[in-house]
Amino acid sequence: MKYYLITLFCSLFVFTNLNAVSTVTFNFDDGNGVNLNATSNSGTETGSWNFGGASTNTRGSNSGHLNIGYTQYYKGLFNGQLDTGTVTRRYTLDDAIIDGGEWTFTAVIDAWALNHTVDGASAGRGIQFLVEESVGNNAKLSLISQTTNEGASYFAQARSESGGGVSSTYAGKTGMNINRNGYLTGADTADNGDLTLQINGNLNTGAWTSRVNYGVNVSQNANNQYLDDSSVWYDLTTDGTGLTSISSISIAALNPLGDAWGSVNTGGNGRNFINLDHIGLSVSPVPEPSTYALLAGFAAFLFVAIKRRK
Repeated sequence: MKYYLITLFCSLFVFTNLNAVSTVTFNFDDGNGVNLNATSNSGTETGSWNFGGASTNTRGSNSGHLNIGYTQYYKGLFNGQLDTGTVTRRYTLDDAIIDGGEWTFTAVIDAWALNHTVDGASAGRGIQFLVEESVGNNAKLSLISQTTNEGASYFAQARSESGGGVSSTYAGKTGMNINRNGYLTGADTADNGDLTLQINGNLNTGAWTSRVNYGVNVSQNANNQYLDDSSVWYDLTTDGTGLTSISSISIAALNPLGDAWGSVNTGGNGRNFINLDHIGLSVSPVPEPSTYALLAGFAAFLFVAIKRRK
C-alpha cells in the first residue's frame, strides 16, 4: 500500500507544481522611510530594483504607500531627481518568465495631485507602469495630467499604450478622463477611493488588453457623473499583441517640463504627488501536453494497482 501512496504523492506533487502561479507583489507596507529598492516583494519571483527612492509611508491603520512627489504628509522624491526630469525605476526579474498562459499586471493608486498651482500645471505629468518583454518592448498603463489648467484635483487620464516590438491596435494614446473629488489620502475610515489600472494578457498568444476601475468619489470629466461602483471595470481602447515573455516591470514618474513634483528645497508642503498602494504581476502556468500524458499515466497506474489489490 505504501508504494501506491508514494505514487499518489508524486502525482499530487507534479499537479501542484503545474498549478503554481508566478507572482510579483509589492504592497509597500514596509514602514516609514523605506526606499523602493528595500521594499518587500511577497511574490514567488525574485528580482531587484535598479535604484532606490521614492520611499514608503504608513499612517494609522491605513495600508502603506509608495510616495512619489510631495504628499500633504510626506516627501517621496527619487533621490532629488524628480525636479529635473522623468525618472524610471525598473524591477528586473532574476529569471524572465518565458512560459505561461494568462497574466495580469495591477497597479492601485490611492491618491494623487498632478496640477498643483505652486509648481504650475503641465500636461503630461503623471505616472506610467510598464510590463516589459525587454527594455523598449512593453505594454504601458498611465495616469497622466491632460490639461495645463491649474488646480490640484483637475482631471487626469488613464490610458494605455505600447512600445517597441509590442504592438497595439491603436498607434496613439487613448484612455478615459478622471476627475477625482476626494483626491487626497483620506482618513482611515474614508480610504476607499482607490483607482486600479490593469493589463491582462496571454504569453502563449502575446495578446493583451487594458482596463480601469475608478473606485469611489470619481467622475468622468466628459459628463461629470460620479462612478461609485467599485465592482465595475471600464475597458480602455488600446489592446495589442507581441508580449510573449516578461523580464521586468517599471514605474516611470513622468516630468516633461521639469520642476513638476517639487524639489529638494520644497519642504513639507503638499505639492504634486502620487500615492501608490500596490503593484503586482501574476502569471498562470500552462502544462505541456506531455505533462498531461504523465498525469494520465499516474492515474491509470493507480487505478490498476488499486483494482488488483482488491
